[in-house]
Amino acid sequence: MKTAFSEVPQFRGECDDDGSVDLMNEILGRFGDTVLHAALYDHTGESFKYMICYNLPKGLEIPERFTKLSVPALTWAIFPEPQCDL
Repeated sequence: MKTAFSEVPQFRGECDDDGSVDLMNEILGRFGDTVLHAALYDHTGESFKYMICYNLPKGLEIPERFTKLSVPALTWAIFPEPQCDL
């Protein structure tokens, strides 16, 4: 059985390689090398779903290749991003 430790990095690499991350950053008006957020959801103990995501401003349309996931209030958490000095 595969685990998050092997599947998640593989999935992230695929999203980088197929241009999904760059397209998401472009749609959101962010720099191409900006780190997007990740979400683990629908975890059953035996399986999970994982996505690379970002909060979508109201009214912003996304291409059909992406999935929109509505997350109800009080069912999510925000973790601060570490600050990087470039």
